[in-house]
Amino acid sequence: MLRECMKVAANACALSAALDGLDDWTIQQARPEWVVPQVAAPPAGSSQGSSTAGLAAAAAAAGKLERARRRKAAIASGALTNTVQAALRALQDASERDVLRSLTGRIEQLLQGSRKGDWQPLEQLPPSQSGWVDALLSYLQETFDAGLKLLPRSSVVHLMRLALRATAAAAMRAFGPDGVKGFNLYAVEKLAVNVATIERFAGRWGVASLADELAEPNQLCKLLLSSKVSRALPCPQFGKSISSLKACYTTQTGIAIHLA
Repeated sequence: MLRECMKVAANACALSAALDGLDDWTIQQARPEWVVPQVAAPPAGSSQGSSTAGLAAAAAAAGKLERARRRKAAIASGALTNTVQAALRALQDASERDVLRSLTGRIEQLLQGSRKGDWQPLEQLPPSQSGWVDALLSYLQETFDAGLKLLPRSSVVHLMRLALRATAAAAMRAFGPDGVKGFNLYAVEKLAVNVATIERFAGRWGVASLADELAEPNQLCKLLLSSKVSRALPCPQFGKSISSLKACYTTQTGIAIHLA
């Protein structure tokens, strides 16, 4: 579905770029019709049928000439090109919206798995990224590669930024009302490892400040792991956790994280 929508968007963009060439071709095709063929007068003694045929041919030639003139005038005024350009642009925009809708939906699906993990571990977790991060990066790699092959550069950059923004927002929802019921510092440390892994992935694509889209979960992890805040949180080694934080941090996505 996502790749097919990319192809539709790419085709619309290519046709839009080719319109000037198509206009030139149309004018070239119309040129032979700009001169009305001269219909010779019927010879003396010819039948009425021949005369009627000659008049019909002249009328047909005049009609073709008028159509050619109208085509040329429409092209010259830009009306035809503008109409087609608008239709192709609308098709490209609609297809790209479908791409982004499919992309963000899949990202949300993948990050839902992260919320089902253990957010109250009794000991420090391995320093490697979680399985959901592997699945996410595999999906993003495939999607970005397809985008680079099929979409205009500006559309690909927009897609990449929105994908990382959706990832950040989905990660922050773990701390929202419908997120995890409780967490401790070991879980936050693991999240910090996962966010850093995604940041490194974002840095490989040569898009300026792409990793900045992950600033919010990155800053939240740093805040929760800072010495001042960590002293206020329950000590993980005793298996304690918190089900909510009471007064401290509001995210750009509108999720309030509060500290007791």
